[in-house]
Amino acid sequence: ERRLESEVWAKKRWCECGWLYAVGGSDGQHHLDSVERYEAVENVWHPVASMRTARRNCGVGVLNGQLYAVGGRNEQKQVMDNIEVYDSREDSWQRVEHSMKTARYFLAVGVLKNKLYIVGGVDKRNSSLKTAECYDCESGTWASVASMGQARYGCGAGVLDGRLYVVGGTQEKNGDYLETVERYDCESDTWERVASMSTSRYCCGVAVMGGKLFAVGGVDKRYNKLSSVESFDPATGEWTEEPAMLTAR
Repeated sequence: ERRLESEVWAKKRWCECGWLYAVGGSDGQHHLDSVERYEAVENVWHPVASMRTARRNCGVGVLNGQLYAVGGRNEQKQVMDNIEVYDSREDSWQRVEHSMKTARYFLAVGVLKNKLYIVGGVDKRNSSLKTAECYDCESGTWASVASMGQARYGCGAGVLDGRLYVVGGTQEKNGDYLETVERYDCESDTWERVASMSTSRYCCGVAVMGGKLFAVGGVDKRYNKLSSVESFDPATGEWTEEPAMLTAR
């Protein structure tokens, strides 16, 4: 068994070029700028270049082979609108010139049609968001897109069949955790509600595999940590219970 070289709470993980990254987060005392990469062949974690800014509750996404860290909160707990991009060949982070239109943390990120989509989260006024925007890396510009039907943060996101799914989360800080799911079509710039999950999930994991969208773990509206897993099949429009994890998380 191998562990990360630093324990990271509320970290973000993303795969890029066959590697798994743990980006920022908190060690319980400080917000982190450190980044680690998992090498599956060696079964070991290695430190890579640190971000220019420590950030917790940020979003991450891979676009054109580069890893983006988006928004979040810095060490002073300020909500950020800036993003950074990591080049694995140079082992370096660079600040993207143009910032998001809205500073946000606890956001969701997805990549569609060679653009980075930023969805939901919490803004500087501590209000949950239903707004969304996208970043075009070729022009270096941000554009607002249609808002979701429901404000949410701590939600998961995944791209399946060219559409962005936003899953669960919560709308307010009162524990009203959500089982609802929305789907975005970038061609028509519209959101639609699809079938809800069988249980509410806050801070769940989301992944796409075998033509299905998987929602993994999280916390339900009774504050129970979940080991349950369910999958959405776009062909049937239904969620199906899958084998549970060994550990609730």
